[in-house]
Amino acid sequence: MSASQLTYRKFAVAGGTGGLGSFITKALLSQGAEVGVLTRSHDTVVPSGAIAKVVDYADPASLSAALKGVEVVVSTLSRAGIAQQPALADAAKAVGVKLFVPSEFGGNTVGKTPESLHYGKNLHYGKTQMHQHLRKIGLPYTLYFTGWFTDYDFIPPLGFNIPNKTITIVGTGTVPISFTTRSDIADFVAYTLTHLPSTKLENAVLGMEGDRRTLVSLKQTFEEVYGGEFKLVHRDVDEVANIVREKGMAAMTDYPLICAELGEHLNENPQNALFPEWKPLTVAETLRKYYS
Repeated sequence: MSASQLTYRKFAVAGGTGGLGSFITKALLSQGAEVGVLTRSHDTVVPSGAIAKVVDYADPASLSAALKGVEVVVSTLSRAGIAQQPALADAAKAVGVKLFVPSEFGGNTVGKTPESLHYGKNLHYGKTQMHQHLRKIGLPYTLYFTGWFTDYDFIPPLGFNIPNKTITIVGTGTVPISFTTRSDIADFVAYTLTHLPSTKLENAVLGMEGDRRTLVSLKQTFEEVYGGEFKLVHRDVDEVANIVREKGMAAMTDYPLICAELGEHLNENPQNALFPEWKPLTVAETLRKYYS
């Protein structure tokens, strides 16, 4: 497909040099799109082929100038950056951006409230507030849910200590989780934003899944890949829930573990078929490629 045939061709990526944003920027470029990377610094090095656009998120005029002529804004802002998204959306609406992709790329946040035990003080409620804001200002959006980042999340702070052959889980560890690598996420996002008709993207929720596993079942996979026995360590659900409720952002490494046990990192009906040529990596393939 030529660039002129793409559904959307002109993109701005907020956080486009970060852990996920750089992958999405490169994937959009590979589809033939034009990509501007929003950055706060003149010294930021952006992926080859992209254009750096220095912005001040506190300055609406700065944002509007950077978004002029853009069709789609993709936000991969995280943590404190989540709070910058409403201003970015307001500027996008003002200059005629057609579609906004807010920072999701994890568990499903649709309909979550601050009263939810595990969302009370966490950044993810900021994501649900963003859904409301986009609806309020009338800017169409697409939400992408991916589950865990397979190529990043198997680390000690999240309970995976490969050298010590230990996996620490919250609760039973028998609840299914969706796993997808950042590269596969980027390819799916870039393809759907450039190939699906706009009617399939506006106010849509698109889930994807590279693999579906329980944390308990990962024990066998890790043993097959690395050899030897891995030990499972269980933490109490209520204890971890209290930590998350009390500490909020300070409990960021506990947060995905409690969400996993509550079933909130599962894409029950992944829409992988929207990208027919998509061949995402399994957990075992990811371990051999990224963690060996």
